[in-house]
Amino acid sequence: MLNEITLIMAKKDDLWGVINLKGETVVNFEFKEVTVHEDFDLIQVENESGVGFYDTNGKKLVPCSYKDSKRPFGYNHIPVLNEFWGLIDRNGNYIIKDNYLDIEGFINRNMIFLKNVEKKWGAVNVNLNLIIPFVYDDIRIVW
Repeated sequence: MLNEITLIMAKKDDLWGVINLKGETVVNFEFKEVTVHEDFDLIQVENESGVGFYDTNGKKLVPCSYKDSKRPFGYNHIPVLNEFWGLIDRNGNYIIKDNYLDIEGFINRNMIFLKNVEKKWGAVNVNLNLIIPFVYDDIRIVW
């Protein structure tokens, strides 16, 4: 499915939704923003209540309750912001509790970079084992 268009973000009556190639509604037109991450079978939506998620079949996974989100790090790794950044799964369960000033992921290398409240960067793996200690002022991922 990668690189194959199967969904279209569309705007109607000043609200965003998602349709399929037949013009059928997949996600209702009730959002101020919509982003489709087809490579992760995920649709990110935003309304006045916050950011939430649907799967690409239109099933609501996580209600609109977060202040912000970043591009998913993998199929089941979604960075979300409340007061601080954390990482949730597709059911809204925390993988990493929202205790961090920033978060970046590199899941295919099994690393999640976190900036703690002391403003130091470090990294853990997806099992939350420490890989890089929290001693760095900045970390830049080289792709």
